[in-house]
Amino acid sequence: MGPELWSYGYQGCSPGSFLWHKYVRHETVAQYVEGIEWLKSNGFRIYGIVIDGMK
Repeated sequence: MGPELWSYGYQGCSPGSFLWHKYVRHETVAQYVEGIEWLKSNGFRIYGIVIDGMK
């Protein structure tokens, strides 16, 4: 069996509305920052972030 591949992303307020996602083998802080920077560069204002699952 090969390495597991995970998907994570930033979800909007509406159910099922993903604003950004990425497939990764391991979650890192750098990947979270990449997503935040992408959202900011595309005009999103971030008021809060909840991270669930990163160890």
